[in-house]
Amino acid sequence: MNGTGEVEAIHIAREAEARTEAVEEVEAVAGRGLRGDRYFYDEGTFSGDDITLIEAEALSAVERSPASRSNRVPIAGT
Repeated sequence: MNGTGEVEAIHIAREAEARTEAVEEVEAVAGRGLRGDRYFYDEGTFSGDDITLIEAEALSAVERSPASRSNRVPIAGT
């Protein structure tokens, strides 16, 4: 790991139980989460305002799509 990476995808869900959708960009707001995502507006199934950075290689290893959950931002080259 060299401490750098590149965002490969950003997915959000606009309301609770909705499917996630890819977005080109999003504003991350400290203490709130990703603007436009259900958790930003306190409408998620779970509580929280965190985002999770996941190595793309780790997603590939378990064969999961980055769209499977919002608030996950796959990165490459870490």
